[in-house]
Amino acid sequence: MPTIGPSPQGRSPGKRVPSEKEIGDRLGDFIESRGLKDMYGEAGDERNRRLKGPIKMGEEMAKKLIEGMGCTGEVAKDLTVLTLYDVAILIGTFWW
Repeated sequence: MPTIGPSPQGRSPGKRVPSEKEIGDRLGDFIESRGLKDMYGEAGDERNRRLKGPIKMGEEMAKKLIEGMGCTGEVAKDLTVLTLYDVAILIGTFWW
């Protein structure tokens, strides 16, 4: 029978901050599904290098969304894809 109430760490299971790997996987899935491989490279070392910044920003963003605004971990993880657009806008502005 599932337990109801907060987890042993004091948070409900849906409020857990996603790990670096979970955020990186979500960003990688988004890149694949949206055809952003030209900007971020194929899966592998090059993409991992390019995603270090967005993953770090995504971790900080997810933590603020969960702890400060009450979002669930899944919603916060989904919103981390916005960090990719932040980078894309900077590149677009620089090149235009």
